[in-house]
Amino acid sequence: MDESSLMPLEGALRWGAAAFRMSTVPLIEKIFAAAMVVVCVLLLLRMLLGPRRRSRVDASLRRNGEAWQRRVVRVIGWPAAELRARRETKEAIRRARRSAIERDGNVLTPKAFKGRRRDLH
Repeated sequence: MDESSLMPLEGALRWGAAAFRMSTVPLIEKIFAAAMVVVCVLLLLRMLLGPRRRSRVDASLRRNGEAWQRRVVRVIGWPAAELRARRETKEAIRRARRSAIERDGNVLTPKAFKGRRRDLH
């Protein structure tokens, strides 16, 4: 095989990769357009409902929307809460290690008992 027979294949691979990159933009536009069509159809169906049923559907959507919002906020805030909890745990362990307690074997004696006793009355 000579080099000239490989050139069209190499060019096709290069063109295929470029075409793949170019084809993602129309795909995103199609997905966005499909989502807008679904939203419009749902709003049209909502308009066809009677007033009592529409208010029940709206209340249900509002309730479910609030629940989903809480879930999303919890998922987004979880890493920060975990880091804060780890930091507080490390700080508590550090404070416990340098506390005002003397150890004599398994007996713990607070250092506050070592000094002069104050008369509290």
